[in-house]
Amino acid sequence: MAAALLDFWQQYEKAMELDGQTFRVWLWPVEGVWPRPGHGINQYSDGMEKLFAPKDRYFLPGGVHKGHIFALDFGGAAPETAAADLAAPLFPWCEPARYAETRALPFLFGPPGLKSGNRECDFRLATWERMSRAACDPAGDTGIWAARKKSMDFVIGYKSDYLIWYGWMDFGDICVPGTGTISLGRDWPLLVLSDYLRTGNPHSLKLASEMVRHLTDIDQFWSDRDLPHVSRLRSGVVWPTFHAGNRSAAVSTAPHISGLALWYMLTGEPKARDAALRSAEGLVAFWEHVNTRKDRIRGDMAANGAAIQSFCVAYDLTADRKWLDRALELFNTSVVEKYKKFGPHLHSPGRGQLDGQDIRGEDQAYLSIIGPLCLLHSRTGDSGVLKLLTEATEKPLSEDSHFDAPASVAGLYAYAGAVTGNAAFRKLGIDTFNQGYPVTKSPQVFLHENSTWHDDAARKLYAGQNMAYAIWLWQQSGRK
Repeated sequence: MAAALLDFWQQYEKAMELDGQTFRVWLWPVEGVWPRPGHGINQYSDGMEKLFAPKDRYFLPGGVHKGHIFALDFGGAAPETAAADLAAPLFPWCEPARYAETRALPFLFGPPGLKSGNRECDFRLATWERMSRAACDPAGDTGIWAARKKSMDFVIGYKSDYLIWYGWMDFGDICVPGTGTISLGRDWPLLVLSDYLRTGNPHSLKLASEMVRHLTDIDQFWSDRDLPHVSRLRSGVVWPTFHAGNRSAAVSTAPHISGLALWYMLTGEPKARDAALRSAEGLVAFWEHVNTRKDRIRGDMAANGAAIQSFCVAYDLTADRKWLDRALELFNTSVVEKYKKFGPHLHSPGRGQLDGQDIRGEDQAYLSIIGPLCLLHSRTGDSGVLKLLTEATEKPLSEDSHFDAPASVAGLYAYAGAVTGNAAFRKLGIDTFNQGYPVTKSPQVFLHENSTWHDDAARKLYAGQNMAYAIWLWQQSGRK
């Protein structure tokens, strides 16, 4: 008999034991303990540890559905064969153009190698593709694999990020200096899987599998015993204790389910689908709660964008029109309120972002809703959404907007051009992309001791993704 346990070391504590004629696979070895001594925890978690976690056993937070993948081979295969079958199974891959042609993916996807007719734009799109590959390159110096290797007790402010890349509670997440684990905010599983769709890179697939398992096993809140507006969500109120417990801000506003949905579409894994739809259902209750209380999160365009995207993805998974109705309801209330107050860019320009010594960040939040609004229009063809997108293209963006604004809004301009047939909009998108997207032969994702690398890199990857889709969409219409 041969036995193999996937990510045996990375998911510690794990053990295998042969005692005479008895073979044991220990998913929870008796030598283990949780919380792990020395694992940085906050005051609330510290109190829970003293109350519920004796030193000789595991404290499993409520709502966590930790899964384990292992193989038992009774066919006489060599252990190396069993391990290889588990760690690197065969996996289908289609030509990227075929993925795009189906228009069934839970995001806006353009295949690689697109030609816009503008040499500089094509060069910058190639830079974006290199950046996407660099993120998933296990041999590179600036990708996520490198971040795991180089993360050595960085301290920015008061929070370090060492010791939390590995272990059954943490493996598959991303750790950031000054922040710690981020529960894969910005939907890194989607960014990594989109690279797999374009390249067929098995390293991208492996990285995505680790991320999705972390989201479904640890970060997804599976308990129904909490308050309705946080139940089913990944929230600051119900973060699994001792993982990401340092965060006080709720993230129930942005569960990001596109990566989970895409994983389900590629693998048929039911747990990923269940987690995605559970999050979408939780968002319905969350926004009903927000509207009842007139919570200020109602005006957060990043939160609105995340919910709109999630509702569109739930429609992609179920073909149930109710999800698009939910997305349009959110657009026609929270987003339109901002639209009427500030215009199509949904925020006050420039110095209006200053609030004493604080920065409102509404210009950055606007960049986060661009992709979801384009996705919403692609699914519904709604005239109100298109009106906002076209007006946002016609109205110049404030010169003192967020530094990543040109690269991010370029995809909006090009999308508006593609769906309206307006060549001037398309040209504006290309020119703006040329102005804002960085040019480098070796684009970096992970930056040593940088506390915002995960956000900055994700923004650039989404900017390229949206631009590629808009160029592909224009070409599909048969226009020159």
